[in-house]
Amino acid sequence: MNNFSLTPEFPKFPFEEFKAEHEQDHAEFKSTIQELSQVLLAQLKEQNPELMNAKITKQNDIEISLILSENPLDGILFEYHSQVKNIVLKDINSRLEKELGRPITHAELTFSPFFTSLSEIKKLDHIEKDYVSAVGKGLQNHWLTWIKENIPDGQTTRPSIRIYIYAPSRRGSRMFIYAESNGIVLIDDIFKPPTVTLDTNVIIEWWDNQDKVEHVEKLLELGKKIEIDMAVTRRIHDDLIKRSSTDEINDLPNQLIHEIGAVARLNNWKVGIDTVGISEFMDFIGSIEISDAFNHMNKDKRPDWRDWDHIHTHHRYGRNYFLTWDSRILYFKNEFENFGIRVMKPEEYLSQHQSLNLDEWVKQTIYNSSQN
Repeated sequence: MNNFSLTPEFPKFPFEEFKAEHEQDHAEFKSTIQELSQVLLAQLKEQNPELMNAKITKQNDIEISLILSENPLDGILFEYHSQVKNIVLKDINSRLEKELGRPITHAELTFSPFFTSLSEIKKLDHIEKDYVSAVGKGLQNHWLTWIKENIPDGQTTRPSIRIYIYAPSRRGSRMFIYAESNGIVLIDDIFKPPTVTLDTNVIIEWWDNQDKVEHVEKLLELGKKIEIDMAVTRRIHDDLIKRSSTDEINDLPNQLIHEIGAVARLNNWKVGIDTVGISEFMDFIGSIEISDAFNHMNKDKRPDWRDWDHIHTHHRYGRNYFLTWDSRILYFKNEFENFGIRVMKPEEYLSQHQSLNLDEWVKQTIYNSSQN
């Protein structure tokens, strides 16, 4: 019997085998975007019957704000991803059993992540962008139509209108903003704040270390003002597996800290949430793990697979800043920056953050429009 072992590069995600199916799925997906928008509108109507049935009784300012509490893409491709996962795992099991000449057990499966090239990933990323944009614009157009239809007979001018629709996304939240006065459109634009990914280390220090609470509170304040978009990766659950209470982690969405999934691994893969990784990042991590700096570190002081997955997922979604107090990660800060990933402490980020308050942005955009 031949000996057989899994290398860190096995198995790569069989991307080409599913590419045609994925592209066909994408075509069908795009054709249902408006239908999905209508489903969301129907839910809003059911939840807000008084608002939907309201009438405009006089000319005044109208402001409508909607915050979509979940990523609009979540669940839409769930069944498709589930089928892909089953096919992938079946294929891997078959190949392993053929090589080994015997059945394999779940315990023998490696933690190796699925990954493909960055260029291939970019071809798929427009799916989420298309959907978020379509839903945002679809809701905006719905409310404009609703306002127009409810202006009383005899009122010759439209009210001043402000529509804000906040849509979270793994690559960064977007605020769809529309403003008009006397029928003249002043803003029809999308505001996208800087994206910040918080390491589990930051969350733990916020909960347990009074000396560092102030820094996190400042980040939360920026998040509430839509000056930054904050997220954690799903790997936070693996970091906190020994923590008895889940109430704290369940409260993170209430602080506008979104969970963006993680890099999919064979025996740690949440369908519809986790994502394929980037082969270039795997090569980058490989270069760190064979470096003298890494080899001279105490084994207990080295970043582990969970640390790599936090940063990998952050990089996968093109987010701007990865914040941590973890010395194991900060030790390789220069290497990350050379790879294009900005890693820093929360206080360092706060010291360089340039405030761009949403209200200020709206006022400035309206002013610029009125001058043109």
